[in-house]
Order: sequence, then structure tokens, then C-alpha cells
Amino acid sequence: MSAQEHISERHSKEVTRLLDRISYDVQAQALKVWAGRVESAGRFTRADVASRALGFALPNATLLDVCFNDYGFPADYAIRIEGRNVAGFFGASEKGELFSNLYDRIYRFTMEPKLSEVVTTRSPSFAFSGTEAGENVVVTFTELLLPVCDESDKVTNIVSVYDFRMLRRNFPTTAMSLHTQTRQLQNARRREQIAGARLK
Repeated sequence: MSAQEHISERHSKEVTRLLDRISYDVQAQALKVWAGRVESAGRFTRADVASRALGFALPNATLLDVCFNDYGFPADYAIRIEGRNVAGFFGASEKGELFSNLYDRIYRFTMEPKLSEVVTTRSPSFAFSGTEAGENVVVTFTELLLPVCDESDKVTNIVSVYDFRMLRRNFPTTAMSLHTQTRQLQNARRREQIAGARLK
């Protein structure tokens, strides 16, 4: 068995396993699109992200740039594209921001190992994620993570497709996420800076 056939077999098993866990049609269809492209072309690229085939998932998705350190390991992630439903959920657009500067410790603790795994294995992954939503309250949701490769098969980007339908909280709360409030304030200040620069 060749190395490429071994990779294809591994991806096939992982896709089957993930489809058994996924209940959201958008995530399931996005995974099938990714798997079909990998099977036919050997990789899923940035051009495939922009194609109409994945367009149905983009409102619920983000595209992350993988930022590597000097040793070639993933060190951070920058948000290149952010779907409107994702921005609406988190309360403000995060396009262009670094993962490390944005997310609270709970979300990062959950997601950073998963993102790193996707980069190193070049395989999709599925995660239950959480973010702070007030004192002692965490809102959970799911993410499907799809690796995006360049021509050398290095994972340079990750598509994350969210499912916000079945939100769960540790405790009932009506408080807005402190993290969301901070980001909304940062976003407002950014708009003010842009408006001020235009007036000069």
C-alpha cells in the first residue's frame, strides 16, 4: 500500500467515524464535500473553500490561517474569513484577529489541541467547544474542523463549521458574555479609529 493510499484509507475511516457523531446537516454535508475533494484531488485547498460546493456552509464557518513558529509547529491562528452567523453569535466581527488575542481560557483550552491535531494529522476533527457567558457560566456548541492544504500538502488553513442550534449552559443566565462585551467595545473603538482616520 502506498503512502497516499494509506492516507486516503485513514481519512475514509475518520470521515465515517465523524459522520456517526454529527447531527447537523450543514456540518455533515461540509464533511462530505471535503472528503469528496480529497478523494478526487488528493487535497482540499483554499480554492475549494471559495467554490460554490462549500458556499452553503460559509455563513456558519470561519477560515483560519495557521501561524507557524520558527520550528514549523502551529503557534497561533488568524481569522481570515468569518461567516455572518458566527459574527452574530460572538457579538462582533473578529476578522483579521489572532486566536490568542480573542478567546477566553475555556475556549482556548478546548480548541488549541484540536486545531494542532488537525494541522499535524491533516485529518478532520469534531469538537464540543465552550466559551464564557457570564460568571460561572459556559455556553457550549460544536465545531467541525477541516484541514486546508497547499500544493505541498502542508495544512495552511482550517475551516471551522459551527453548530449553534443546541446551545447548553452550565447554569441559567441572562447576562451577556463578559468576553463578548469586551469584543464589542473593542469593535466600537476600532470603528471610531477608522472613522477618525478618514476625517484626517
